[in-house]
Amino acid sequence: MVHRSKLSLLFAILALGVGCRGRKQSTSGATAPAASLQALIAMLPLESETVGAIDFAQFRASPHWQRLRQIAQSDASDKKLIAALAERTGMDPLVDVDHLTAAFPRDARKMGAFVLVIDGKHFDEKRLVAFARDEARLQGLDVVQQLFEGRVLWTGSHHPGDVEGFFENEGRFIIGGGGWARRSAELTVKSTGVAASTSPAPVGAGRHVELGNLALRLRVNRGTAPAIWFASLVPGDLRPALAQAVGDSDDDANAPGPAASTQRWGFALFLSPELHARLRIELSNAGDAERLAARFLTFARSAKASPKTLLLGLTSYLDAVTIASHGPVVEVDIKLANAQVVSLLERLATLLNNRATSRSAAASH
Repeated sequence: MVHRSKLSLLFAILALGVGCRGRKQSTSGATAPAASLQALIAMLPLESETVGAIDFAQFRASPHWQRLRQIAQSDASDKKLIAALAERTGMDPLVDVDHLTAAFPRDARKMGAFVLVIDGKHFDEKRLVAFARDEARLQGLDVVQQLFEGRVLWTGSHHPGDVEGFFENEGRFIIGGGGWARRSAELTVKSTGVAASTSPAPVGAGRHVELGNLALRLRVNRGTAPAIWFASLVPGDLRPALAQAVGDSDDDANAPGPAASTQRWGFALFLSPELHARLRIELSNAGDAERLAARFLTFARSAKASPKTLLLGLTSYLDAVTIASHGPVVEVDIKLANAQVVSLLERLATLLNNRATSRSAAASH
């Protein structure tokens, strides 16, 4: 997703809750029942084929939050912008953003279409818009408002309609591109009964029961909601391309590999009691699932035997990986102990610091 103004950056910071450059009522996913999940998906555009969510409240409750926060603020300019946002609006994205839900269509990159639903607290519309306007004016832009279906849409004056956002209430902000903010505005009007136009009510992605059911299946045997998850449908015409993208083919060059029968796939990350990541791939038949799992196992064994893996000290992480097929489903799980998570975060912090040092050195020459 490409942002063309500082307004877009500020909305992205509000959405993501971290200082990544260029890019309601509080409801934590940890306690959201299936009905709430389906209701949220129902307010997303019908063309949504990938849906995901991040539960920031869970991350803040984890023992690794302080280190994660330091990593999120490792860039000085991002840290400065977040501090200014908190000071002037009373909303600190690292503290006040509780939950993010995102949805994308099949050709998201080409269409520029997406929607982000941000739940949290201290979403003061007047102060946030004033701050966004001041930042936008530094680039000779402005933030303008448009009325649509009973909602006030905020967008940049230079590229109106490119990226738009609206406050559904004091605890929810919705931002979208490619016309999806307006689509979501229509759907929230439908769900809340806000007075709007007399045009036929749009149908949301609630029809995509598959997405919601897959999100629920990711939680099987866990008892809690994941801190991060996504679920994606794989249309039939895209399956051969998926198999090619992952380098999956049979000995017969004309025969597609087992990944070509993938119908849905999803990912979930659980934080308690240990870090547990799960990849779930749902295929059309058990035979292809068994073949795909066998290929994953072969790859894992090869990676474990690689000298580079030994040199980087990654063997223990690969030891934590389990791969299995159950009927037409392949599941890849990795469970890490607390010490391994700490080590992983330190590696990430070192990597980001090295990149920042390299950028500074390049800028000084």
